[in-house]
Amino acid sequence: MALLYAARELADAAGWQLSVGYVHHGWRGSEADRDLSFVAEHARRLGLPFFSRRRDTRRHARTARLSPEAGARDARYAALAEMAREAQALRIATAHQRDDRTESFLMALERGTGLAAAAGPKEWREDGVVRPLLAVSRPEVLDFLRRRGITYRRDSTNGDLSLQRNRVRRALARLARTRPEALEALAGEVERLDGQRRRLDLEYQARVQPHVARTQRYWPTVRRRLPGMPSKKRPVLSRGPAGPP
Repeated sequence: MALLYAARELADAAGWQLSVGYVHHGWRGSEADRDLSFVAEHARRLGLPFFSRRRDTRRHARTARLSPEAGARDARYAALAEMAREAQALRIATAHQRDDRTESFLMALERGTGLAAAAGPKEWREDGVVRPLLAVSRPEVLDFLRRRGITYRRDSTNGDLSLQRNRVRRALARLARTRPEALEALAGEVERLDGQRRRLDLEYQARVQPHVARTQRYWPTVRRRLPGMPSKKRPVLSRGPAGPP
């Protein structure tokens, strides 16, 4: 809701044409149906086109051999991209905020993953996804809604502690109450890692990507000169060192 209403307040001055999209993940039955109706009603009040998609994300996760969270995320972004094409939208804005990025950082540490995951969600991705609220904390988001009298809904699955993100979120809420300065330090560390990731991405684009492009251009000639090489190339480098989450 905060992203929707903030974007609507800025749209006229920025020259944006907005549409609203909602993905029903098939997890929460009638509760998710009510959430869909809730978002559709707010889009109607604001005079904005509304799009929605229903997905069986649990089945997708099983088929793709992903965790429930990863399967839901995968299906969600595919559905958002589909709606963006229907709306002829150039960007997909999601409401990830600073605390989401800190959660992703701690989850990455727990899994032992690298810089791309530890730095959390990117502010923008090459596929058109943008996240304009990454510098805004969850309490600031809630204060924005309170001051404007905007209602919102809570996802009941946020209390499901079988999901890693919910366990991390609960731990961070406890940290915010007892040691808020530690939470600020964590957020600062994630911002530092994100800066490193951006520098690596730029370094890759400037120094490595041109060589990859040349290799791809000359590959058919090399293959003709060296019989016995595989008919399909498998490049060692196909994207930057810190690909989008």
